[in-house]
Amino acid sequence: MKHDVSNNKHFKSFRVKRKAPSGEKKETDQRETNSIIKSHLQLIDERGNLQRLAGQLNALSPLAVMERGFSLVRDEAQTVVGRAAQLKADQAVTIDFADGTADAIIRNKPTLKVEETP
Repeated sequence: MKHDVSNNKHFKSFRVKRKAPSGEKKETDQRETNSIIKSHLQLIDERGNLQRLAGQLNALSPLAVMERGFSLVRDEAQTVVGRAAQLKADQAVTIDFADGTADAIIRNKPTLKVEETP
């Protein structure tokens, strides 16, 4: 990404008023200034990448998923129950929601979905 720094307030401090240095010194100073500006711009770009990745990570977090209405069911051994077939009638479970937990008892044998054959 190319950045225009000609009027950028962050880089005005790099323009130092002083006696005109020799040609070689002036070129060295300019190279150092350009290097600092380039490094700063790379940091700005990387900060944007980091913020984007943090947003993606947050969207995938279990708590963010639970905030969208999903819950987590655990059995008596605190093992995650991922399928209805793992449950039995009269089994105690704990349900984790985004804002808390609730204990529940499975009243009936779960009704399983029938897979359609093509």
